[in-house]
Amino acid sequence: MPTQMILNEFRKDETSVLLGVASMWQGVDVPGNSLVGLLIDKLPFPVPTDPVEEALGELVQRRGGSSFFDRTLPITTITLRQGVGRLIRTRNDFGVVIITDARLITKGYGDQVMKSLPAFSKFKSLERAKERSSALFERLAALPDVQEEEEDIPFGAPATEPKEEAMIDEDEGLIF
Repeated sequence: MPTQMILNEFRKDETSVLLGVASMWQGVDVPGNSLVGLLIDKLPFPVPTDPVEEALGELVQRRGGSSFFDRTLPITTITLRQGVGRLIRTRNDFGVVIITDARLITKGYGDQVMKSLPAFSKFKSLERAKERSSALFERLAALPDVQEEEEDIPFGAPATEPKEEAMIDEDEGLIF
């Protein structure tokens, strides 16, 4: 089924779950209540064995740079930012982002990647994250079926209240 048909069905059914692939990282616009949770299992690093990636990485190195820090990490950071941007498309949107890639905590570059994301609350307690998530979904359940006109806002624009909640569990390497 073509991506646009899948997205149209997803937009219609607010109880649906959409499992996306790389094509869902860009150009997907699902404002409103259909998208209130975003689970990212792995950071979107390019495939290092891809011949084009290898060649570009070698070019960066020949010019005295680091193929990882000067090419791969910036691409990954921008792609992750675009993926997280799928969640908040209008001033009325809200939701939870869960990133389960432990490298955000265990690798030195994790802090740099986290700082590139929009401002959101971070929780070190799983209980606190569950509590905040419960409140979010209670808010969603209380919304009327009729959606009001929504105003588009650019990704990263300041919101009047926190739109995303996050929790860091250093043992599990999870960020909510």
